[in-house]
Amino acid sequence: KPIDKKLLNKLDSCSFEGIKYLNSLIYGYNFKKYQKIRDKIARKTNWTLGFDKLLIKLMKEYSIIFISSGMKDINEAKLKEIYFNSNNILGNEFKIEKGKIEDSNLVVSDELKGYIIKKLKKDYGVIAIGHSLGDKAMLDNANISISVNSKIRNLAKFNVKAPDEILRIVKKYVVKLK
Repeated sequence: KPIDKKLLNKLDSCSFEGIKYLNSLIYGYNFKKYQKIRDKIARKTNWTLGFDKLLIKLMKEYSIIFISSGMKDINEAKLKEIYFNSNNILGNEFKIEKGKIEDSNLVVSDELKGYIIKKLKKDYGVIAIGHSLGDKAMLDNANISISVNSKIRNLAKFNVKAPDEILRIVKKYVVKLK
């Protein structure tokens, strides 16, 4: 369906309300057609320079969990290229009935991201990486916080521009977390 840009400007596309509104536009759409379009876009979408290599390196030694305010399946469509475990992606999921998109479950809000990190931190050292205000609670609750190319001041302890900077921080601080 066409996007009502006036409404979306009021909601902010990354807000809980904005994401729910965008999801509502595809209700009733054929899920298999949606998957084909999604996968085609994912194949054409380039990785941020070095990000796929960073993930591959980190996956060998650490547990990585993606917590997204967006759709789990969009992340999964790209991450499957590097054999990322889809069970480690937390995000909004569609409810499919009779082959059509009928609804979606709860959007993972900023507060929920923070709650997830608090729970993980009880048993594990947590390094959180984000880029927007929607990641603030997650970053605030992590042992180590890293923002990537963020224009938001003081979003995290570290603000990096490139994936290799993330790897240096992880290698330097991970011993302290164990």
